Amino acid sequence: MAAYLNEQKKSINTLELNHYIGKTIQGVEGKIKITMEGLVAASHRRGVGKLKEYLQALGQGGDTSFDYNSESAYRDVDQRQIDAFLQVETRLREFQDFEEDEEREGD
Repeated sequence: MAAYLNEQKKSINTLELNHYIGKTIQGVEGKIKITMEGLVAASHRRGVGKLKEYLQALGQGGDTSFDYNSESAYRDVDQRQIDAFLQVETRLREFQDFEEDEEREGD
């Protein structure tokens, strides 16, 4: 498992998605703090490519929010893409409070 997680982190770093770490984005259900663990969890769930697409779509125009209710946000996006983005966002949210340096119980 450690090897898999390291590969995910390597892919995230290679794609330069790690520069989002520590930033707060506006999601559908509120703000989300981006952590490496959130990036890894989201890439595990939907793939690092979909994670990158989500973060790039989010940051278009220099903004850090993605308006799922805006028709212009979805000019070329189908429902499957919207669903995938929501899954990515859910993972980012679920892991926003976990920091890599935190010690886990039993370690």
